[in-house]
Amino acid sequence: MFITLTLCSTFNLTAEISVDLTMPDFKDDISSQLEAMLEENILAAGDDVETTINNLLDKPGLTGAFSSAAASGASIPLQGNIFSPDGTISFGGYGSFYSYTLDIEELMDDLEDVDEEDDPEVGANIQLIQTGVRLPAEFLPQGFQTGLSAAFADLSNSDFFYQNLTIQGSLAYTPFRKIPLNRSFRWTPLSAQFAATYSGSEIGASLETGTITQEFDYEIDSSGFLPDETITVELDPTVDLSLETQVYVLTADLATGFSLHDFFHFYLGGGVNVPWGKTDIAASTEDEFSISSNIIDSILEVDEEGNYSTGSIVISGSVEGSSPVQFIPYAYGGFRLDISRIYLNIPIQYTYPDGLASGLFLGVYL
Repeated sequence: MFITLTLCSTFNLTAEISVDLTMPDFKDDISSQLEAMLEENILAAGDDVETTINNLLDKPGLTGAFSSAAASGASIPLQGNIFSPDGTISFGGYGSFYSYTLDIEELMDDLEDVDEEDDPEVGANIQLIQTGVRLPAEFLPQGFQTGLSAAFADLSNSDFFYQNLTIQGSLAYTPFRKIPLNRSFRWTPLSAQFAATYSGSEIGASLETGTITQEFDYEIDSSGFLPDETITVELDPTVDLSLETQVYVLTADLATGFSLHDFFHFYLGGGVNVPWGKTDIAASTEDEFSISSNIIDSILEVDEEGNYSTGSIVISGSVEGSSPVQFIPYAYGGFRLDISRIYLNIPIQYTYPDGLASGLFLGVYL
């Protein structure tokens, strides 16, 4: 017997849940009353799994935080380039974090107790490998630079995966070369940068939701001489949860910097990221369910290997869209160390109101 249910549930975000139930093979001579009771309880167990999927999908805070984390990281590749007017090529990695609080103790306490009904406003974005090139813009007046940056991440194991791709194009203008303040210090008064960024990521994990059980008593003797038999329907679903983020970001950035003996550079800056896009969330499960009872021999068929027939349940659902914060202002500082034509650059960014981002880049002056 095959039963298909298509449901539509509406809450803060609109979700569509698809439920497919396949009944086990019942004995041909099973009573119609018992078969009806079994189907009723199997459907009830399926409703419980559907409720779990609904709880996992109703996450506007979580999906919005992941969108905002991806958008806030778009400005990291721009930072620290104020000291290289002749062009560079760099390699590195960076990440961003966006949350309702930067109080680590409070955050860890809240996350320790999180369950499928909670909606933590916490998101992250990681780029493990990044490469970027910046060159003088020969077609523009002196002081202009064009840049191109690409970054990606790919992590996975049996219970988790994370993939990310980010591409950025930028234009920078540094109107003044380094101005000597004394024998040791030089000042680069201003650098203005503008960038357009695309970032796409997908993160997924398998979550064990715990055993779902439905029990009922079946009367096997209408005379009441024999006790009723307890029949149990049991599911132990593992839910696959995934977040898919697609954001586009326009960035405007201003920075100033100081150099000590052209070896140690310190810079400060700020700007705004203006993103649009969304993070979708999806959840699914595909599991077998079993029936147990002392009278199981009179309920279920047995296969050639002597195993009782099992049923299956397939449930999938998704929520479309949770957008990032519309305007994401930020401030940052960092330092750069030069060794001959090689440099190390470490920016640290604070994102208003509660976000952090940082990176580590190794580059070569051209």
